[in-house]
Amino acid sequence: MKKYPFFIFLFTLYPSLALLTWNFREVDASVIIRPLLFSIGITAILSLVGFSLIRSLPKTILISTIFILFFFSFGHISVSIEESEFASSLGLGSWLVIVILSLITLLILFFLCRAILKSNKNLTSVYPTLNIIALFLVLSSGYLLVNRFFARQINPSSLQQTGLEEKAAGPDVY
Repeated sequence: MKKYPFFIFLFTLYPSLALLTWNFREVDASVIIRPLLFSIGITAILSLVGFSLIRSLPKTILISTIFILFFFSFGHISVSIEESEFASSLGLGSWLVIVILSLITLLILFFLCRAILKSNKNLTSVYPTLNIIALFLVLSSGYLLVNRFFARQINPSSLQQTGLEEKAAGPDVY
């Protein structure tokens, strides 16, 4: 585990698992297939293009991981900043916040990639830490998913009962 970059695959798997975990009651488990294939495809293309340009596997893997992390977390960061008191106190429109956030993100990406490309150190030393972080994310999401699945299997009558109570309360306008 020390010298193998499992984290790139785990970070690719995590967003799809988290999406399914948080929407487990609303969707079927098969909806994970398309986002998962998209994530794997983007990661593979990004890694292949990066390796053809950089010619160093550890640097390519770290840069691809950084891009994957920023790609999947940009929306969350954007929503957090738009809803913050700081953005509302400045009176900025949401489009301006997104433009500023995009520029800041591009600058951070540029400096992180530059630092990785100029580094002469052994970059595989960060693999164990990134493997543990990614493994924790995937296992925690997988645990919640399995827990919710078994709770649904054990107690299907409670789900039907809540559905009957909602119908009795009135129509669902959404």
